[in-house]
Amino acid sequence: MWARKVKTYLAYRLSGKFATRYGADQFRVLTVTTSEARLKNLVQATEAAGGRMMFYFSTFDRLGEGNVLTDEVWNQPLVSTRRRAF
Repeated sequence: MWARKVKTYLAYRLSGKFATRYGADQFRVLTVTTSEARLKNLVQATEAAGGRMMFYFSTFDRLGEGNVLTDEVWNQPLVSTRRRAF
């Protein structure tokens, strides 16, 4: 089910519809989940579905640690360290 969502986001970006509607050609998909184990599964599923750098994952616990956009509380496919969303 998640892989289908990843592919839909990718198709939306590649179709140019996002750029037409919002005037930008890139966007980020921020996903918050319940546990580190679930986060790891989502990252792996995203990688397998062809998703890469536009997908960010965190947990509710991490988000309580600070600023959700500027603190390093996010994981991405193919990146081993936590990153900022913006």
